[in-house]
Amino acid sequence: MGVQAVYTSEQMKEISEMIASAAKHTPASTTLVGPALHGPYHESTTQYGLFTYPGVRPERFSALARPDSLVGVLGVSRSEYTEEILEIMTGVTTASGTNAAGFCGDPPAVGAAKVCQQIYKFGKYIIKTDLQAIPELGQLRNRADIPAQILNAGPTQNPLIPDIFYKLADARSQLQYELWRIGVEFERTLDVVLVQGNIGTAYTATAHGWTIEFDGLDRQVKTGYTDRVTELTCPAVDSAIITYSANVNTTTADGRDIVQALHDLMYGLNNRARKAGMVGVQWVAVMREELYRTFVENYVCKYDLYKCAGGQYDEINTSAENVGRMRREFLSGQYIMVDGKPLPVVFSEGIPQTTPAANTFESDMYIIPVSWAGMSLCRLEYFPMDNQYLQEFDNFAGTQRIALNNGMWLSGAEETAFCKEYQFANKMRLILETPWLAGRIDNLQYTFAAPIHNALPSGSFYYDGGTSYRT
Repeated sequence: MGVQAVYTSEQMKEISEMIASAAKHTPASTTLVGPALHGPYHESTTQYGLFTYPGVRPERFSALARPDSLVGVLGVSRSEYTEEILEIMTGVTTASGTNAAGFCGDPPAVGAAKVCQQIYKFGKYIIKTDLQAIPELGQLRNRADIPAQILNAGPTQNPLIPDIFYKLADARSQLQYELWRIGVEFERTLDVVLVQGNIGTAYTATAHGWTIEFDGLDRQVKTGYTDRVTELTCPAVDSAIITYSANVNTTTADGRDIVQALHDLMYGLNNRARKAGMVGVQWVAVMREELYRTFVENYVCKYDLYKCAGGQYDEINTSAENVGRMRREFLSGQYIMVDGKPLPVVFSEGIPQTTPAANTFESDMYIIPVSWAGMSLCRLEYFPMDNQYLQEFDNFAGTQRIALNNGMWLSGAEETAFCKEYQFANKMRLILETPWLAGRIDNLQYTFAAPIHNALPSGSFYYDGGTSYRT
């Protein structure tokens, strides 16, 4: 039988104060700004929810554009290690010494192997809902305030975003509305960090919530790799970078058109993979959708004529029917044919797009190795927020937080009196295992005038409008 603990009255008072303190989390601000879809804005007598206008049909469509993301092709795994330290064998130096005169002579010595070490660290993300006055929740403005239904729910779900961040099935539920907006914000910033993220950056205007970013593709698909211990250069690890700096309908300064540039890049990456014993690597091309459409329209016109110059009385012709068929197949299948092999294409709005001239844009195209022999070569890792040590400490005083999405997210709450807000945190990073099998074509220019919608407020084709409340 265990020994029962006996506490003095003073000790009991200290324990009670500790528990009370642990259970109370005061919000940073007690000002209510919580928007609603139905009923009044909290503590406002002149502002009401978006959906409170009388006589409106309850069923509504949403024009909100959700971002294109490369998340769907990446592996996702848990990791408890703050630093993931990886080493890549870079080569073996040449042998030294002179050849022996015979079998009894002194032969040359073989070379030494070399490695290049890289370190990957977590980025940190924290976001919160608006502060809500709980006694105000669930109101309708009047009998003309009819519960609404959003007819189009949005795109395929993102595996990094909990299902509850996607649902807005009940427009009267302030919780669903708050969590849905959390999902919209995280989805918008995620691909920006996946491409442009820098572990040394604490905050950028287009990456709200990231107190520390992780290194994205721009920091990993690059040249100039160095060993993290000795700072010696590691050219064997460098990615293959082509600077195009021209419109996709013209040629580069060295005379290559877009077909030859992509074929040269993929030929080089396949060569690197084959000579490293990695035949069968699966690659994807990652680019903006705006670039892809114009890229394909110009690519198919030159594909059949690749490397064929022709001349007078020796003209080379292409079939308009074949060009049209190829264009339709590429666009409908979302791929590009390279040396007779399809290269899948993934869209990402996280890739920056500049505007060097009217209706002319410029962005980059990435070639990413995603898998080989059943192994993910480019993956996201997250720190498991449901690990036993975190839960043990958090549960001690009865202040348990909830882990979501297999431990990918941790939720918490802060409140004062009858007002409450929820906070959500995660830690994740991107790891490109084989950067020397990755490539990029920089500064591809293209003319684009289609009336599309971008999902990011910083995009050239982003539109919203309307109002945030009704009077």
